[in-house]
Amino acid sequence: MHERVIYDMVLRRRSSWALLATLLALTVFLNVVRTSTVNAQEPPPGDCWGGALSEDPLHCYVLEQAQLNGIIEIDALYETAGVLYIYLSRTEPVGKEVGVFFKEKAAEFVERWPDRVFYDHSIYHNCVVFDMTTYEDCLLNIETLWIDGDMLPLSRSYVTMELRVGGAEARRTKPGWASYRQVWPQVAGAASEAPVTSGKFDVSEVDMTNLPDVDCREGINSTHDHSCGKWHEFPDLGIAGFRSGNRTEGEYRMVYVQVKALPGEDVDAEAVIDTLIERYPRARGENYVIIPVKYDYGELWRWAAIINRFALSSGNTLGIHSAEIAPNTGGGVRGEVVFPLAELPEAGAEAWEEYRTTINIWTLHLQQTVDALPRLLGQLNVPVDAVGVVIGVDQSPRALPRTVVGGPEFPQFRASEVAGADLEPDGYSLWLPIGLGCSLVAMVLGLTAFVTLRESRG
Repeated sequence: MHERVIYDMVLRRRSSWALLATLLALTVFLNVVRTSTVNAQEPPPGDCWGGALSEDPLHCYVLEQAQLNGIIEIDALYETAGVLYIYLSRTEPVGKEVGVFFKEKAAEFVERWPDRVFYDHSIYHNCVVFDMTTYEDCLLNIETLWIDGDMLPLSRSYVTMELRVGGAEARRTKPGWASYRQVWPQVAGAASEAPVTSGKFDVSEVDMTNLPDVDCREGINSTHDHSCGKWHEFPDLGIAGFRSGNRTEGEYRMVYVQVKALPGEDVDAEAVIDTLIERYPRARGENYVIIPVKYDYGELWRWAAIINRFALSSGNTLGIHSAEIAPNTGGGVRGEVVFPLAELPEAGAEAWEEYRTTINIWTLHLQQTVDALPRLLGQLNVPVDAVGVVIGVDQSPRALPRTVVGGPEFPQFRASEVAGADLEPDGYSLWLPIGLGCSLVAMVLGLTAFVTLRESRG
């Protein structure tokens, strides 16, 4: 009887140890599964190009996956005015295959880490309401085209992101490149912002003498009126601007002609009108208004050409993008407009008598350019009062026209519907720890049952 009690105690102790081993194995298994799940819910490690994309994990993931898979090779990242330029080593244009890959990886990210996707943008908010759909659908299928300049979704930390080919050196072909700040690879001792422009500008690269003849076909000319053509047609008049008002039935038009007045002299309005009518007799009844101005179109054109040359130089730390000949108006311009000359305020809408032909400068850094303009123009031998309008380049994204959504090359899908998408991190499967854990539990349970049965029969 005593031996039987001792045997039962040993048997119970062995069973307890077996149960404890089982519980331990289950604990290990659950920890493995929990760790695997956590790992699957966190983006793969990486510094997101020196932290440049740390606030945009979706973009970081898409670009990292594209680089790991040999789809792209990023050479450098530059930022200016809130825009991130991603320079690729390739020289050929970014084609459809890149966009397809980007979209697939973006869909994977949305599926794995939905709480880390950036949706808080007015374009997405409006898309959800307008198209009566989800934020996910707006990001993947409606407001991102995955082609050309619309290759990536909206960003949390940048106004926009733009892919460019040709490597880092290709940036030198873009006006305003000298104002770019390199963010990756990080350069030791590099300034965190664009160079200070409180002193003189380096204009040594700007040829201010060998200027071409005025060409009315070049983009330097505004399409607002016929000023350039009239300047060419009447070289002796010194025309700066030529604009016709609307013709009303039974009435003649008002024609406003800006003519250069020589210093200390008045414009002979009657002589100007006679010259115009002599060329176009049918315009005899037009109501001409002759407006004396300081510079003619040819002078303004050549000064604008000098500014455009400066825009491509290494001294353009202001981010000046371009200069064109246009009137002193801000209507229809996308971007903030400044009229730096007190004597040349903004003209009213269709107030043709207030229009004056002047140089319009477009820049990436508006206030910085306005403040430095007198110093810069003096170095470029351009009269300060020749520039009447400064415009900040607005690169913020716009909602896409609904007619271009859902093209056949990029079929619409939601993240959970990606055909064949591998939703596990590359080189890793969640089923491996699950299988190992189940095998371990089965082995322990089997061993426990075997020991218990053997001892009970003994």
